[in-house]
Amino acid sequence: MSNTTALFREIELKFEVTRDQMRRLRSKQVLKDLGDGPQQEATLRSIYYDTPDQALRDHGMSLRVRQNADGWVQTAKIGRDLMAGLSSPIEIEHPVPGPAIDIGKLKSTGVADEVVKLLDKSSLVPMFETIFSRTTRQLRAPCGAAVEVAFDSGKVKAGNSTSQIREMELELKSGERSALFALAEQLTSGEAVRFSDWSKAERGFRLCGGQLDTVPDPQAYVTPDISRTSTTAEAFSSQLQACARQIAHNWKVVLDSDAVEGPHQLRIGLRRLRSTLRAYKTVADSKNLRHLDRKAKQLAAVAGQLRDADVLVEEIVSAPAMPDGTELTGLRELLEAERKIIRSDVRAKLAGDDMMRLLLRLGAFIESPKKQIPKKKNRNRPVISIANSALRKSWSKVEMKGRDIARLTIEERHSMRKSLKELRYQIDAFANLYPRHKVKPFCKKLKSLQDVFGYLNDVAMAERITSLISAKQAAKPNIQRAAGFALGWHTARSQFAWRQARHEWKDLERSRKFWKA
Repeated sequence: MSNTTALFREIELKFEVTRDQMRRLRSKQVLKDLGDGPQQEATLRSIYYDTPDQALRDHGMSLRVRQNADGWVQTAKIGRDLMAGLSSPIEIEHPVPGPAIDIGKLKSTGVADEVVKLLDKSSLVPMFETIFSRTTRQLRAPCGAAVEVAFDSGKVKAGNSTSQIREMELELKSGERSALFALAEQLTSGEAVRFSDWSKAERGFRLCGGQLDTVPDPQAYVTPDISRTSTTAEAFSSQLQACARQIAHNWKVVLDSDAVEGPHQLRIGLRRLRSTLRAYKTVADSKNLRHLDRKAKQLAAVAGQLRDADVLVEEIVSAPAMPDGTELTGLRELLEAERKIIRSDVRAKLAGDDMMRLLLRLGAFIESPKKQIPKKKNRNRPVISIANSALRKSWSKVEMKGRDIARLTIEERHSMRKSLKELRYQIDAFANLYPRHKVKPFCKKLKSLQDVFGYLNDVAMAERITSLISAKQAAKPNIQRAAGFALGWHTARSQFAWRQARHEWKDLERSRKFWKA
């Protein structure tokens, strides 16, 4: 056994697959066409260690020993976060004589200082183990990148609890990171696979805590960490990554739970992506940009069907109170039944490979700065010029539509609402480039106006209740009365909201535009 210490950054995409999917994926022609050597079979047993209070896990680290055909290898991983299936932790490997952790070997590498520091304060205990069979193939992509694809099938065991592991992993061995996404798209085409949410270590810890089947909560957009020193290429990639995280996370929420915020945040993520692409339209690659924009628009429309149904049930018929509450209860039950049908249909559409293909193409786009922004001078220019230009254009669209706000038709109000949202999305994306004390007052007024326009749009959308009830021949008279009451209540309230919108627009119009010099 070699005594060499190996330190490297692992870059891989992880997918959850079913038994049938794994069988089909392993027989894909692309594996034969790009295969670079024979496939390898191995059985791997890994024991994961941590302190009793899981200090390593809390600091984004994991420590394991793995047994393979050549003996035992100790691995410390720093950085276990998965972003849309992509992980890139630092790995430190040492050969060890058996299944025990050798802290002395960790002390020999400066990169592991933080791990050693945590372990000096507490003892290590085995937490769980994984046992699985792995089939690997080495692939050579047309661009020259070397990628290893691994199919893992087995289990994770913690005490008396076990959970199935069935994954496909693509690890970049050499070449450009974008090749990893391009190859993943080829390999998963036609298969409704999902990204893995957790590493094997995190899966084991969740099994220990009884949290393995917990569906994640919906996740809002996280403002990217950019500054005035960021280049256009750096900022564009950071903003696209923020969109990808929001989309990938809430995609799973919609598929696995009934949380009403799920489809809302998914649609917002897709719309933010489109807004980000438009902000960089003057410098970005137009072909890839148009494709991503078109697919995001289509998928946002699908998510929007469920979001609209949620609004009808949770907001439109839940706000007003009739003297006889039973009538509104019947209406809610009718709309809830319709929402279940829509949810099932939306999940069926989102469970296909369209979303995965969008995310993989977006991932390849993120990892290809030269393809994102073809001209070097544009990639390296300060992003503040892009931000100022994008915000000026977005504000101009809003300002033009608001000039004669009192005369706007329902359709024109809807158009202005979309322009307000676009402005808000772009402000969120570029917020860190401007002084907070200047951004905050403008955003507060903008959000307030957005909320009013959002309510007006919800009321206009609620007119579909009438057509829905008309289509349900069995609708009872009391349900019809409840629908008339709810729509009348909101229509009257919307008149006040519309007067409020005109006043808030004037206030926003007079506000100082922080992006102007």
